Amino acid sequence: MTTVPQHVVQRGSEGQSCFLRPEDYRWYLHQLLEETQKHGCLVHAYALMSNHVHLLITANIKGAIEASMRSLAHRYVTYFNHTYRRNDPLWEEGYKSCFVDIQSYLLTCYRYIELKPVRATLVADPEQYIWTSYHANALGALDSLIRPHQEYLALGSTPEERQASYRELFRQVIGDQRLKEIREHIELQRTLGTRQFREAVEAELERAARMRLQRRPRRRYSTPYDYW
Repeated sequence: MTTVPQHVVQRGSEGQSCFLRPEDYRWYLHQLLEETQKHGCLVHAYALMSNHVHLLITANIKGAIEASMRSLAHRYVTYFNHTYRRNDPLWEEGYKSCFVDIQSYLLTCYRYIELKPVRATLVADPEQYIWTSYHANALGALDSLIRPHQEYLALGSTPEERQASYRELFRQVIGDQRLKEIREHIELQRTLGTRQFREAVEAELERAARMRLQRRPRRRYSTPYDYW
């Protein structure tokens, strides 16, 4: 399904770190830009943590996100293993994703992603963490990777107005129930939105977008770099 944003999470295998130096983060972002441009995707928000990645992406071509993530994962593993002289799996097999209701959840997902370093207690303010899109979306920093969604553009008539309105959103706390909804929907790859939105997605995809059981329980990691 194209033109509907997806929240994507890629995790390190067994909780291992996937970024060890600033060069690793920069290399990943450069490759993410190349792959999304090549396959026809628009990146609206991102957060690179030490052992996982959050992305908010819209595909303009069917299968574009899958193609981008598959190629990116392969290229980054090749780079990482060569750089650190290793030959082990780096990422968990596959990635998690869910469609996001533009009207009800999109801007919340923006904030959810860019506030990840704050929730992980790495920083007190999102501006203090380098490897997210907050600097572009909230502060106007140049970031060739970021393509604003129409919902973001509707925040104001000028870049300055949009950035101010966006920063104002961060004064609003994302409630525990909303956090839980986002986590559960991405983990189980369930469409995140209203009933009408889920039904529309199901109709186009011709599949049920309902919660499904995992094959086995996922191991949890209680570190400041946890997956959520």
